[in-house]
Amino acid sequence: MNATATNYDENATVDDGSCAYLPPPEPPADDDDPPIDDDDNEDSGGIESETPQKSGIVENISMMNIVLVVVLVLLLSVLVLLQSGHRRR
Repeated sequence: MNATATNYDENATVDDGSCAYLPPPEPPADDDDPPIDDDDNEDSGGIESETPQKSGIVENISMMNIVLVVVLVLLLSVLVLLQSGHRRR
């Protein structure tokens, strides 16, 4: 029987352990932290980015596109060479 409980009953005579309480408040934000600058257009003066490396399906799709373009260019080059070889005969 605690008067700070959200379900407090002043007429209760037995403490049955069913007191319910509000969750504790979240601590205030720390205003001492510097703001995060997400502007990639500014010159960083040679400082490396602390951004973690990309991973996952997006990175794999991008790499797959590069590989497919390279293979396509090579196949087209071979086709052009074969076509030009047949014309010379």
